[in-house]
Amino acid sequence: MSITTLQTFLGDDLHAFAAYDGEEIGNYYVHDDLEELLSEEDIDAIQQNTIFESIGSRGLESIYPEAGTLRATIHEFEEMIVINVLVADTEGVLLSVDADTDVQVRAIVDRCRTHFTE
Repeated sequence: MSITTLQTFLGDDLHAFAAYDGEEIGNYYVHDDLEELLSEEDIDAIQQNTIFESIGSRGLESIYPEAGTLRATIHEFEEMIVINVLVADTEGVLLSVDADTDVQVRAIVDRCRTHFTE
């Protein structure tokens, strides 16, 4: 998924975006306001957590078999919502948006999954 596509869809609500493949995170964007707040160590920690979270998705699916395939995990904070959209066992898209975004999280997940798997 291109950053331009997400920026058009989410506008200024988009804080950050990255695609990952289980090995590394790439193709990423960080809004200027956040870029100065994140160190390399912060980015490494986010990368590791994202990969571990995607690996753990099978465990959640076994706990809730009636729920179907895990499509995303969502972490809501005071100032932002962090969405990890899972598209394969260890592949996905990680993004964060303003906590008060007008775009529904479901629409964001659907857009990412559709575009990323094409």
